Amino acid sequence: MSQSPSSPPQKSSQAARIEQWIALAVLVVLIAGCYLVLQPFLSAVLWAIILCCTTWPVFVRLQRLTRGGVTLAALIVTLVVALVVLAPFVIVGISLAENANMLLEQGKRLMDEGPPDPPAWVGQIPLIGERAAAAAQWPRRARRSCPMLRRCSARPT
Repeated sequence: MSQSPSSPPQKSSQAARIEQWIALAVLVVLIAGCYLVLQPFLSAVLWAIILCCTTWPVFVRLQRLTRGGVTLAALIVTLVVALVVLAPFVIVGISLAENANMLLEQGKRLMDEGPPDPPAWVGQIPLIGERAAAAAQWPRRARRSCPMLRRCSARPT
């Protein structure tokens, strides 16, 4: 067989098969690498797909109402979704801010008075009741007997 200078040399079938396996292995490594890079974002992408599929009919209806205004319809849908997603966080944040002073006062009272006494039934628990009741009194006794703890827990003036 004579080969012309312009035609590529013929490969054996074994060399072609080896090249196919190498190409497949490179492809698998490339797909695995892409998965490892995108893995932290997969939940966000899944939520984006869910939101897109569920809001698409609303978007189409708004697009008809705005006479083909894609930008206005997209803006309205985006603002509504943002409001629905962010409203609970805003409500919880406002509630925490309102209750922060009450929480601070309770913390100060706990530091001043120590933890409350355990209920009477704690001392009546078989085998461990007396030790549990004594252990519950430990912070109050320690605060009274240790001057350093009294200084640390005193309110700054």
